[in-house]
Amino acid sequence: MAIIPFGEWRPDLTDYQAETNRSTINAIPRGDGYGPLQLWQSYTTPLPGPCRGAFLGVDNFGIPVLFAGTETKLYLMNNATLAWIEVGDYPTAPLATQDNWTFVQFVNRVVACQRNVAPQVFTIGVSSVFIPLPGKAPGGPPPHAAYCAVVSAQLVLSGILSEPHKVQWSAKDDIEEWTLAVNGADFQEFPDGGAVMGVAGGEFGVVFQEAAIRRMTFLPGSDLIFQFDRMSEGDGLLAPYSIITSGPRVFFLGTDGFSMITGGAPPVPFAMQRFKRFFTADWDAAALRLMQGADEPNSSRVWFFYKSMGGAESSFDRAIVYDWMLDRAVYITGIIGEYAAIMSKPGITLDTLYQIGFTNIDTMQISFDDFSGSAGALLGIFGQNHAMGFCSGANMQAILTTPEQAFEQRYFISQIRPCTDAADVYSLVSHRARLEDASVTSPQSALNKVGFCPHRIDTRMARMTSVIPQGSNWSFAVGVEPLLVNTGKY
Repeated sequence: MAIIPFGEWRPDLTDYQAETNRSTINAIPRGDGYGPLQLWQSYTTPLPGPCRGAFLGVDNFGIPVLFAGTETKLYLMNNATLAWIEVGDYPTAPLATQDNWTFVQFVNRVVACQRNVAPQVFTIGVSSVFIPLPGKAPGGPPPHAAYCAVVSAQLVLSGILSEPHKVQWSAKDDIEEWTLAVNGADFQEFPDGGAVMGVAGGEFGVVFQEAAIRRMTFLPGSDLIFQFDRMSEGDGLLAPYSIITSGPRVFFLGTDGFSMITGGAPPVPFAMQRFKRFFTADWDAAALRLMQGADEPNSSRVWFFYKSMGGAESSFDRAIVYDWMLDRAVYITGIIGEYAAIMSKPGITLDTLYQIGFTNIDTMQISFDDFSGSAGALLGIFGQNHAMGFCSGANMQAILTTPEQAFEQRYFISQIRPCTDAADVYSLVSHRARLEDASVTSPQSALNKVGFCPHRIDTRMARMTSVIPQGSNWSFAVGVEPLLVNTGKY
């Protein structure tokens, strides 16, 4: 028989005689099927408490500078020891229960925000601690705000304490100037659309409210400074930490489900009739701060982490990964963590040579040119142990299932060939005679020496599942090829 492809994961739809499946777990979509996903491995030492925000900054020489926050403190990672150094302490103004720290970099200054303290600033290469962001007279310092972004060289604050319908921005190229009408510093209060829940930055901004989404466009030479145009009617943001900026694209979880904005065009939902209903039933909406969006650098994938209804408190345990180039998504269950963000592995420097065994540069028999610099931006995840790490371990167990096949007559399935380069793979068959019957799942069958998984199943309908165990080496999985023998009409 011909190969039966696994197809696209669309759990909201029936898979009966379809080209889509309802169960693809812990695999990454490829143009020809699926590929492996690696287990999470810790990289840094643990934070003293659960991570409630993280950020990758870059100094003037391109060296990564990593920040993280807990409920009451801010930390800077020591690139030599991978330990976290306290650089901010706010014992009397802890984060609200469902809030995280937000960060943004403006030239060589990193701004950190949470609504219970004034915006904090750290100058890379100069500061030893965060300090309240100063404000020039007569405008004074900026307001307390939950969210920060940079739009057209101006710092934009939203989620403003006591003024939730307002966004306020600094002067152009000067984050310490908040005097209204001075070099473009100003604010905008929206009469409708509900509270502002965040802003996606860039050359133009996207303002997210509870029931509205607006484009924020800089107007050079105009007294208006920014023009605000409504991009959608009735659709708003559901989870403030789900916003992802990936090049010209902005992704988010809105009231219409997961959506994408490209180049200032109206939002386009991409989960409807795919996995919106599945996600809604699986997501614990009370754990709002654990619904986090993160871009995967150097790929066309974005991740949406969340706590499931049965998940442990204070951690996400599920993720939906969407590949915008392939326009396909997958379901991940093998990662449990506290916070996800773009992070990095610092490269080898003079200060870190001792970590790989070189204690005397005069006796080294290798050139400095042979050492790699920074690994570049990577998707970083803070695990339950409060340490930051990456998906760089052994391959996860992957579960891949075909759509349900309905044969014209009864057939005997004697064996199945998994179409994958995994040397270790198991096969299961979920089968039934009629649509109204409950499916019965066969025992797991291992791959034999000739590349088939033996079965003895007589049926009219079947789904075929390939299970690739954790730690197996593989690169692709396309589908399955069953060997069928006709056994009768009914």
